[in-house]
Amino acid sequence: MQVQPGSMLGGYTVVQPLGAGSAGTMFLARRPGGAGELPIEVMPAAWAEVPAIRAAVEQSARYSGVNNHPCVAPVFDRCMPADPVLWLALRPIPAGSSVSAVGNRPARMEPDRAIRIVEQLAGALDYAHERGIVHGNVTPAAILVQRDESGERALLSGFGLARRLEPAGAGQVADLGCTAPERWTPGAVLGAGADVYSLGCTLFQLLTGVPVVSGDDPGAVGAAHRYAPPPSPRELRPDLPAALDTVIATALAKEPADRYATCGQLAAAARQALDAAMPSAPGLAPARPDAQPASSAQPASAALPDFSAQEDSLTQPNSDGLPSAATDFAALGDLAAQRRVSAHPPGPGRGEKIAVIALVTAAVGTVVAVSAAAAGIRPATEDHPAAAAPVASTTAAPAPAKPLLPSPNPRPATVDCSYHAAPAAVPGITQPATAGISTAGTAQVALDTGQGPMSLTLDRSEAPCTVDSFLNLVAQNYFDNSPCHRLTDAPSLKVLQCGDPTGKGTGTPGYEFANEYPSDQIAPDNPNAGQPVTYSRGVVAMANSDRPGMPTEGTNGSQFFLVIGDSELPPDYTVFGTVDPTGLATLDRIAAAGTADASQDGAPANPVVIATARAQ
Repeated sequence: MQVQPGSMLGGYTVVQPLGAGSAGTMFLARRPGGAGELPIEVMPAAWAEVPAIRAAVEQSARYSGVNNHPCVAPVFDRCMPADPVLWLALRPIPAGSSVSAVGNRPARMEPDRAIRIVEQLAGALDYAHERGIVHGNVTPAAILVQRDESGERALLSGFGLARRLEPAGAGQVADLGCTAPERWTPGAVLGAGADVYSLGCTLFQLLTGVPVVSGDDPGAVGAAHRYAPPPSPRELRPDLPAALDTVIATALAKEPADRYATCGQLAAAARQALDAAMPSAPGLAPARPDAQPASSAQPASAALPDFSAQEDSLTQPNSDGLPSAATDFAALGDLAAQRRVSAHPPGPGRGEKIAVIALVTAAVGTVVAVSAAAAGIRPATEDHPAAAAPVASTTAAPAPAKPLLPSPNPRPATVDCSYHAAPAAVPGITQPATAGISTAGTAQVALDTGQGPMSLTLDRSEAPCTVDSFLNLVAQNYFDNSPCHRLTDAPSLKVLQCGDPTGKGTGTPGYEFANEYPSDQIAPDNPNAGQPVTYSRGVVAMANSDRPGMPTEGTNGSQFFLVIGDSELPPDYTVFGTVDPTGLATLDRIAAAGTADASQDGAPANPVVIATARAQ
């Protein structure tokens, strides 16, 4: 199949080519129903016949740990197993923006712009390294540039894909010009230093318009990376500062320990070299998520776990309704089961909870699976144990890819809401209004807890009915003197759950209502509907119920959870606000104290009580 303008790929209409991508050709495509445009990377036709490459493409969307960084272009959708060509659709382009591909043979750039792009990529790469993820083959072809009225932003694509197309294997990587020397050593485990090297090669090419290494013979390319001395950018472009030669030589050192410790250090050294030689030009600062706290840099010489080389162990519910390790989830073939890891087992009083499969790494770098029921039905007790401890991985069929959800779709100026009766934790609470609920603006709610204050910003555009219900409960003092009864501090799930005056995790205000963003913006027949996404640090979302006979989609009540650290969850939990920096500091103190029984999931060791909740 030859892809060209007008071709259809998984419902997307190809509009025009953008240029060479990291593993194929990048096209601009139109989403179904005229819902905007997105980039699609199409791999060479022959790759569709190579099982290892097809598996790499199907696995490449698993890198959701980096999706929320503003300088990452994550996988949004992908080809299906029966498709004749391999393709990956990237995050949709925001309204009012345009996107272009830098390509594999870019013209040389002005030094300030080249370094500005590298600064932004460095922020994305260091963010990934802090989460145990290595890109493995940063090249100019992996860069998209998004432009809007505020300027331009570099976006890095290819997380996950390049890692599985090893140059030491079939030589299938589209561009080997930026691969680190250690990638050419069979069995080597890549660390952050591999990305420092690749980013240095990319900077060299953006400055000079010439790749560090080129050629069609993978063996010769590999030998050059391993043994040839780093080139001098000033030999090709004498107007560059001499100090940039030192920057490139350090980034391209043969041994990872001799390179910069982080990509940010490389970018800072390049900026310093340029600024020392000429006046600095205004530009975009390296983009990093404001809500994510800084963490210690990962030394380039330290090996990071290679998630792409592992298979995932998935889970099935145990008798308590919480996940336990060990079953091939995809083999169940039940989309409803895939949407909710926890089941609805027989028995009374199953309350509100979150269940998720969290991928973590053991000390030896092996991927293991843990199950965490975070916003759960009650604190951990002998009868109802906390989340399971890590269990060694077993071989299982790969789970479906995890697409990034698009931004909330616009809503009409007002909406109507619907509520149905449920067992009441506190008698006499009235339901909120149901007609003409505004979708505009935000509301502030101050929580006074014994562990410190928190201010919540509630967003009506995301979840108007949820916000209106929450403000209705605040106005009736529903949350006053109520405990935050459950703390989860698992590797990929870090939340504090509040909102039940009984402290048991089973209470509702006497009514329940349906999910909103993101659940209500996903088509029920979308095959990726239940794939986990990242709930970012600082997000406020609703817990829901798995009581027998009640679908979780319609069982929001009063219980909510505050995300302490980036967490992986199915998109079944309504996002309706954020926590302010002071509140995040309060949450960090609560999390640092741990749980009462020292487990990953249970009642907080330092009791957390909402003394008052007041609208501001």
